This record gives sequence, structure tokens and C-alpha cells, in this order.
Amino acid sequence: MKPCAIALYFVVVLLLSGCFGAGSRDLNSAVEVVQADLGSDEQISLKVEREFNDGKLLHISASLGARVPLRRDSVIIKISGSRDGRIIREQYYPFSQVAAPKVSPVSGGSGQAQLGEREEFYVNIESSDITDYQIEVLWGAEAIPHLESLKRSRQASVRLRNVRVSSEPGLCGDKRCPNIMKVSAEILNVGASPVKRVLVGISLKGTSNADNLSEEARIEVAPLNLNPGRSQAIRLVLEEGVPAAGALAVMPQLRVIEVS
Repeated sequence: MKPCAIALYFVVVLLLSGCFGAGSRDLNSAVEVVQADLGSDEQISLKVEREFNDGKLLHISASLGARVPLRRDSVIIKISGSRDGRIIREQYYPFSQVAAPKVSPVSGGSGQAQLGEREEFYVNIESSDITDYQIEVLWGAEAIPHLESLKRSRQASVRLRNVRVSSEPGLCGDKRCPNIMKVSAEILNVGASPVKRVLVGISLKGTSNADNLSEEARIEVAPLNLNPGRSQAIRLVLEEGVPAAGALAVMPQLRVIEVS
């Protein structure tokens, strides 16, 4: 049975250097593995060109080559981060979406990688809590489940995290002045495609029941350029003041309405 995956394994050291196998290497040098088990006329190669760890994200620029016609939209790049032998996180990227733009069509047919040609791509993974990472290329039957899952994830490709609510006295100088409520959050791209626009809904709900105390306001957050795995902080101020005596009895509710 012909394998449908190849992998490179590295160790993350401090913020910059990495290793391949047991031998350390300079950050700007390249490490390459060639899958020879497929036969002399069927080889897939994966090469890490550059990497950089900024303390939050590990940025990896690599290249993929193939000796057989291989559709770019049928290939998945998988990156796994681990610590003490335990996998912390895994991320999957469609190769067609992370590959560098091509200047000319690929020989032998659009959307294919051919022998002697290397297509560069870029991926990243959160690195603050990992010591090792592995990068893999999946194609054929190995890639199909992940391609289908990523296709579904694009329909709801962001989530809100680190939502915080604060209440401040109004500016009228009177104790009866309505409080001003502020909401801060992060929009995290959890899908496989860049996000350009997010429509957010915000409303007030009572803490003792689920009834809406105000109509939902819709706020467009755009333009964005959120690549997979990246986040954007937002800060919202409710125009409708909340009576000071009832500030603790209401809570803003934030939700994602639409993503594009």
C-alpha cells in the first residue's frame, strides 16, 4: 500500500533555533526529507526553508515538491505541537490556501505540483507552551476527512474569547446617571481561510432570566485581515446607558452573526 503522508520532526529551542533528528541546525539552513518508498518515479519531498518563533507563534516557511501530478487542492499540511511527548495541539491547512501565489501556471495542468518544482507555503502554530513540532503533508485518502472538516469549519470560522465586561459611572455627575457598559473581546480565526469581515451582535440580558432587555445592536468589524490562528481585539461601548442601581442585574451578550 502506498503511503499518503510524509513528516518532518523538530525540537523548538528557546525562541529561535530548531533541530532535525539529533543534529542541531542554524535557523536559516534547510532540512529536507524525500519520500523514496513510493518508487523512483513517484516521490514527494518536503523541505523546511525558514522558521521563526516570536514567543507566541512559530512561523514556518517550507516547500513541497512532487514527481507525480498532485492536485494542490487535494493536499493538506498538518502541523502538530507537543511537550514532553504529549501533543498539545494540531492544526490543518489546505495547501492551496497557504501556498505562495504562483507567477505562471504549473506545468502539466493547473493546480498540480510536478517533479523539479517546489512550491513554497507558510503555516504557523501557537508556540508558547510547546517544545517540539512536527510538520506533515497528507494527500489522497489521508487528506479527504480533513478537507471535508475544514470546508465545514469555514462556515463558522471565528469565535469570541477573553470577553470582559466593565461598568463605569456616567458623565452627568449625578449618582442617578446611567452607567456606561464596555465590552472587550478577541475575535479568533479558528477556520482555515482568512477572515475579512465579522458582524457581531450585542444585547443586554437580565442575569436572573434569559429575557432580552434591549434590542440587539449589530456592529460590523471590518476591514480585517485575520489569517488562520490569529486574533483581533475589539472594544464596544453600549450607547444605551444602564441605570446604576440595576447595573449588576444585567449582562451584555455578545455573539457572532456573520463571517466573510
